[in-house]
Amino acid sequence: SFATLETTMDYPAGLRVFAQYVLLPLVSVYLVILTAYLGRILITRTWPSGWIGYLVSALAALGILSLLLIHPERGRSEHRWIDRYARIFWVAILPSVVMLLLAIWQRVEQYGITERRYLLTILALWLAITAVYYAGSRSRGIKGIPLSLALVGLVAYLGPWSAYSVARASQVGRLERLFETNGVLVDGRVSVGPTELSGGDWRQTNEILSYLFEHHGSSAIDRWFDGQLATIDTIGNGLGPSLTRSEAGRRSHLVMSHLALTSADGLMPGAGEFTHYSSQYGEYAFPVAGFDYVLPNIAFGTNQEIQVADSLAVGVGFDGLGLDVRLNGRSRVRLPLDRVLDWAARGATSSTPGNYTFPRDSLRFEGEANGLRVRIFLQTLALSPGEPGPMIENATGTVMIQLLEVSGTGPSGN
Repeated sequence: SFATLETTMDYPAGLRVFAQYVLLPLVSVYLVILTAYLGRILITRTWPSGWIGYLVSALAALGILSLLLIHPERGRSEHRWIDRYARIFWVAILPSVVMLLLAIWQRVEQYGITERRYLLTILALWLAITAVYYAGSRSRGIKGIPLSLALVGLVAYLGPWSAYSVARASQVGRLERLFETNGVLVDGRVSVGPTELSGGDWRQTNEILSYLFEHHGSSAIDRWFDGQLATIDTIGNGLGPSLTRSEAGRRSHLVMSHLALTSADGLMPGAGEFTHYSSQYGEYAFPVAGFDYVLPNIAFGTNQEIQVADSLAVGVGFDGLGLDVRLNGRSRVRLPLDRVLDWAARGATSSTPGNYTFPRDSLRFEGEANGLRVRIFLQTLALSPGEPGPMIENATGTVMIQLLEVSGTGPSGN
């Protein structure tokens, strides 16, 4: 009986205490913090990172929930402060919504539209319209909130303007522009041949292909390959989407290998990015003849040393883009990695953007100096941006040591 529901005034005391003394103060503090963060952005002129969407979304959800939970109390004379609180909330959240829309615009400008960005955009627009309406009117009705949300959900789900359709069109458009700019796509058909892309274009191409394969399949770009993409993508389920992100990354590698696309910077990390490399050396046996010690599967660190004999300790650290091998605390051999990485990266496969696997022996480094011969098989390597170039963030692998004729460094002290 809707008539009965309209006249029911029962309100659980526990719910009132929770909404009034827990939820409302929490929302208020959260709102102050987020507004202060907006002020910091304006002062430093530093754009917010991608997680700003989570902050504003959480604030909006908690704030609207608190207003809905205390709505039955708004008509009582002793709770007239609720109307003032609601008006202040809707006005105060507007700067955060503007900040969210600017952050979304920046991400879309850089990386195009995905389903998540689409949904976040229309929800941010809904929130902005709702905030302006309730801040500028004296309406106390709350029915418009769920009704308008339901309408937004229908718009995002159905038709050519749905999140799925718009995101696919956006990413296919980005890929088409990248291919045309680099001469890979001519008159609507791909041109197979060695093509060196800039590091940024290579990463974007890999990321877009992986995204399309994971979420949409390859049917949208099959026409570029004269309907033969399924024969190139040998692990795909026809032209449909992938089951996992890892499979999507492998499918992307197959297509990029077919097109002979390489990266001009050897897959080094771009600004603000981490790049992770790994080697397949652990799947094979390797010879150890001619070496005195083998240190398997160790994590390299700037201060870590491993005692291999009574008077012998070996340490491997990193400096910039090189490995430094120490004997009893003294630097003996430095192995630069830049040239080898530049070569090895061109034969790498990628399961996900930013993660690359090299074939056997690609990450093997050797050097000899100051009475020490070293061979290192890297298992994993993470690079981060730095000045003047990429730097090693962390690394693991197996170290093989041969002691040459240097007094006081041999296994028996000579």
